[in-house]
Amino acid sequence: MARQKWNLNTIYISERLKACLRPVTCCALTTVVAPMGYGKTTAINWFLDEQGKIDALCLIRISVYSDNLAIFWKSVQVAFKRAGFGFLEDYACPEDVAGAGLLIEDMCHELSKTGSCYIFIDDFHLLT
Repeated sequence: MARQKWNLNTIYISERLKACLRPVTCCALTTVVAPMGYGKTTAINWFLDEQGKIDALCLIRISVYSDNLAIFWKSVQVAFKRAGFGFLEDYACPEDVAGAGLLIEDMCHELSKTGSCYIFIDDFHLLT
């Protein structure tokens, strides 16, 4: 009799957590808050993978590495380019409300060409 091979990379998401994540599909903004090590990133990654099985979606993953705004802006540009949106390469980091408004308008225009789109910003709390 052959021995069973165990997969140690299996992720368990409880029914309660699945129910908590369900409204994400119909909300414009969702924040996930819990202490460090509680599995926020794991849960969101699971959710996004499941959504990708159901529907073709645009997924933009941005990681915040520090409180440095220039580094954050570069990671935003790279994440959008990786997802097929190179339009942010020519943008400087917005420094005022008008610049941010122009950026958001252009982002909405570009993203409206896709179906479902999720922008996942991991460790956003690091930005001050």
